[in-house]
Amino acid sequence: MHKLLGMLVLGLSLTIGFGSMSGCKKEPEKTPEKKAAVTEGDKKLTLTVPGAAELKPGDTATIEVKIERTKFEDPVDVTISGLPEGVTTTAEGKIAKDATKHTFTLKADAAAKPGSADATVMAKGAGLETSQKVKVTVKAKAEVAPPQGELKLTPPGNAELKDGKGDVKIAITRKNFDEPVEISFKGPAGVTAKDVTIEKGKTDATLHLMAAKDAKDGEATVTAKSGTMTDTATFKVKIAKKGGGD
Repeated sequence: MHKLLGMLVLGLSLTIGFGSMSGCKKEPEKTPEKKAAVTEGDKKLTLTVPGAAELKPGDTATIEVKIERTKFEDPVDVTISGLPEGVTTTAEGKIAKDATKHTFTLKADAAAKPGSADATVMAKGAGLETSQKVKVTVKAKAEVAPPQGELKLTPPGNAELKDGKGDVKIAITRKNFDEPVEISFKGPAGVTAKDVTIEKGKTDATLHLMAAKDAKDGEATVTAKSGTMTDTATFKVKIAKKGGGD
């Protein structure tokens, strides 16, 4: 009986334990603060800074500097130096006698290069002086993908070839790109046309169709291509009989 009761208690404990674990949320890790202190006689100045600060080119970040005074009430001057190249801030700050903190705002130039530096935060007051390091990192800015290009081919009207030839105007709509567009033609048997190019930034070109003596009416396909973008359209080709009759 005692053995059975012990097993039930153990099972209940395990269930509660696993239930508690499954409901836990992992908090994001924070860089521990760093402290430095200096003592002279009965006076003491303690400096506290964040362990690290991060920012991206063109962005800002803050470093909060905190102090603790013992046996004195004088104002405390704080400075920061040794920031990464391209990162600036106010040269110094003053913590008034009735205050205990100062915040430096860092600014990274748009052209600041990724990298890290151990910046030095220094505190001076009442003849006391102490300092501590803060790792300041400029992180690479995420690259923004250029907007995706879009190519649309406007279906040409039906073409009628007289005396074995005729022209077809090809028009396109382009979005977010201006590169040249290659136009190719595939016609019914006996009807051909040389490929043409719609020039950079332009939106139309002309296909010159040629019909052999034995060419027949039929459906033609035109294809527009630029890089990986393609579009197709179809139209009817009619071979006019000599004399203009049907």
